[in-house]
Parts: sequence; structure tokens; C-alpha cells
Amino acid sequence: MPVGALATASVVATQLNELADEPGLGSRRDELKSLADALQGLGDGDIEPWTELDLLQAYARPESVSAALAEAPEHRAWALLEVAIGTLVFLPLLLTWFGLSRAADAYRTLIGEDPKSAARPFLQLWQSGFEGRLADWSTFGHVAGSATAVILLLFLLAAVHGVRRTRTEHRADQARRTADELLALLVPLLTRAQLLLNEQRLSSPRRFTAELTGAAANLGRLGENAVRAHERLGAVATSLAASVEAADTRLDALDSAVLPLERAVARVEAAVQTNTGEVGRAFAALTDPLEQHTSRLETVVRMQAHQDLNEARYRPNIIAFGIGEADRATIGHVANFRAFIQDDKNVSPAAALREFAASLTRSIVRSAGSVTAGDNGVFSLAVDDTVSGFSTVSLDKL
Repeated sequence: MPVGALATASVVATQLNELADEPGLGSRRDELKSLADALQGLGDGDIEPWTELDLLQAYARPESVSAALAEAPEHRAWALLEVAIGTLVFLPLLLTWFGLSRAADAYRTLIGEDPKSAARPFLQLWQSGFEGRLADWSTFGHVAGSATAVILLLFLLAAVHGVRRTRTEHRADQARRTADELLALLVPLLTRAQLLLNEQRLSSPRRFTAELTGAAANLGRLGENAVRAHERLGAVATSLAASVEAADTRLDALDSAVLPLERAVARVEAAVQTNTGEVGRAFAALTDPLEQHTSRLETVVRMQAHQDLNEARYRPNIIAFGIGEADRATIGHVANFRAFIQDDKNVSPAAALREFAASLTRSIVRSAGSVTAGDNGVFSLAVDDTVSGFSTVSLDKL
């Protein structure tokens, strides 16, 4: 039942009536027939309400075909069958263990009365009823037969349940396919009906009047909003002008207050420059005396420290030597045992240092020998009187 894009209202209405008779659309039957009547202009159906409705949104939905998907109510017997299958699963196990417990009790009674019976097989005794101590329905054969019968019954019920489930699933699949087919037929039909309703809505004088009235109302609201916005802008402009005027007044007052400050800053800068020059000259005048006093103070401190060292009880024997540009007076003041200074300025400091180191080594060796040779082990410092390349400096204090 295809519908073309150029189908007329009568064709669409006819197809809607035919489709509404489908059982799967039973929940929408009355509405679809009412829409078909409105398209054909039959009865007292008014087409105007339908022009305001989105047909696809309202009817092209799974709820429209719910009748096709509805399943028939099941008989209560099927529910009882599922309960029976779930219960009978454990019945064979229950029968077996119950028969085995009865057999164990009879076997224990038989062994207690006739210990020789323990040599016979347990199953043979069970089948024979343990010499009349077990009822016939509790023998091995009856227990096994009962369990087998229950298993066969369970198998038969499971087969019946499986067949029934397969048929139910097949019907559900068929219902889903039917619902999909109905929606596939309904959607294009509703689309064409929607187009026809849209044409009717655009050409309807009532609709035109309503839209024109709505547009006029919107324009009126826009005009009122524009007037209110203009009034607000006027108030803001007035407030802004007042703020600008007040700001100009404050700026003029600020300029008047800043001028004295600028003059005061200029005077401060001039005073700072003048004082800076005077401070610099005063500091330069104090620099030389301070340096002289500092030098004398360092000399006094050094001489006092040297004197304290020489006056100590265990004062050291200091041998001083000068190389290169060393001051003779300083060398003579530092030493308290021997003092030497380099004479030959043509000899490099390294060579002069090696020569003095050799002389010092010889002095140490001789001094160590004097301790060994002495009677009381008194150490006697033996130093060369002269060193090659050096001259002896007289000590200012021994």
C-alpha cells in the first residue's frame, strides 16, 4: 500500500482507513480514522486541530503498534509446569539417598546379628532385602526403577517446555516483524498527511489571522521594550555626563594641589645634590687619616702578638728567609733564631727556594744527630751560619 508524494487527501484518507483496520494498530484505530475523516472533510470532523499536531511525533512511535507486540495470556498450567521441572530435578537424588540410608540401617542390623553376612556383596544383600529386614519398595531394584521413572518424566516435561518456549519465541519474533512492517507503512502515510495539513494551515484564513495577531503582539512587545531601553539609556547618559563634569572639577583641583608639590620636590632635589657633594668631600678628607690609623693599629697588634709568642715558656725557634722583593726589616723582625734574605737577584725564586730548602734539610739532620749524641737527650738546633745565595740578616730582637 505505497503512498506517493503527490497523493491527494482522499487517497491518503482511504489508505489511513485501511491501515487503521490492522489489528496491530488497534490502540490508534479511532484516532487514525478521525484523521482520515478530517482529510476527506466528512462528518463534523474539523481539520484545524490536526494542523497544530506533529503527526510523526505523535503516531510514529512504538506505542502505536503495542497491540501487535502484546502477548496472549498464558495458561496457569505452564507456570505449574516450570515449578514441577525445577522441583523434579532433585527428586531422583532424594529417592536414591533415602533408599541408601534405609539399606545402610538394614545392613548394620544384619551384621550385628550375623557377622558372617559381611562377606556377601552389599548390592546383593540390598537386592535381597537384607534377609527380610528391608521392605520390598526399598530394595535396590525398586529404588533404581523409581529414580529412572522420575528422570524419564523430567525429560518428557523438559521437552514439552522446550517446544512451548520455542513457539512463544517464534510468535514474539513474528509480532516484532509485524510491528516493524506497520510502522514502515505508517510513517510515509503520516508524512504525506502532514504535508497536506501544512498546506491547509498556511492557506487557512483563521490561521493567517492568528499568526498576524501574534506577529502584531510581538511587534508591540518589541516596541515597548525599545522604549524602555531608550529611557534607560537616557538616564545612563545623564548620569555619565554628571560623572564626567565632577571628574573635570576634581582634576582641576588636583592640578592646583600638585603644583606646590612639584616645587617642593625641586627644592628637595637641589638640597640633596648640594649635601651629596659636601658629604663626598668630607668622606674624602677622612679616608687618608683612617687608613693611616688602621695601618698603625695593624702594626701594633702584629708586634704585640709576636712579642707574646717570644715570651711564651715554650716559644719556638723561628728561622725566617726572604726571596725576591721581601723586606729585610720585616724578615729580621719575624725571626728569633736566624734570618736570611736573597742576595743574588739574578737567581730565580724557585732556585733560591731549592737552595734554602737543602740548607734547612741539612739543619734538621744535624739537629736530630745532636739529640742522639748528647748526654741528656737535650735537643740542640744546628743551623748553617751562611746559605749560598743568601745573606744573614741581623735580628732586631733575640
